[in-house]
Amino acid sequence: MKRDRLNFDLHGLRERLEAALVEPGQSLGSVLRQVANLGLDLLEACRRLKLPPPRLGEVEKWLMEISGIHHQSKANEETFAGLLSGLDVEEISESGIPFERILLIKRGSEPEPHEITKLARVLGKTPSEIKQLIKKKYVNGNGH
Repeated sequence: MKRDRLNFDLHGLRERLEAALVEPGQSLGSVLRQVANLGLDLLEACRRLKLPPPRLGEVEKWLMEISGIHHQSKANEETFAGLLSGLDVEEISESGIPFERILLIKRGSEPEPHEITKLARVLGKTPSEIKQLIKKKYVNGNGH
């Protein structure tokens, strides 16, 4: 079997790779292969499941969004983002809105009129209440 070789400067990755060592004495090359395979597995799974992949530096935020883990304060409870953060993606998907669209809405995209009706049902609000919360988000300039 022909072996492909790659030489590159780690530019600060050495410490992170060494922290990822599973077995004492494991080579950096071995760790790098495992990390690359894990990254490729993640990207391929996202493609198969039609999920948007995480952005570099935002993996934790992405995981919280798709898992439903959230940190909600009292101040967020009466905002559109706060209501959405109170539910995980699976609960919202019961509305019939496609999974990918739910993630985009949770990230700040404005829902379409037909989605507002579906979201209202899941959130226990009227469509007009949801519209007011969305309007408040854009007037205040934030959704968080």
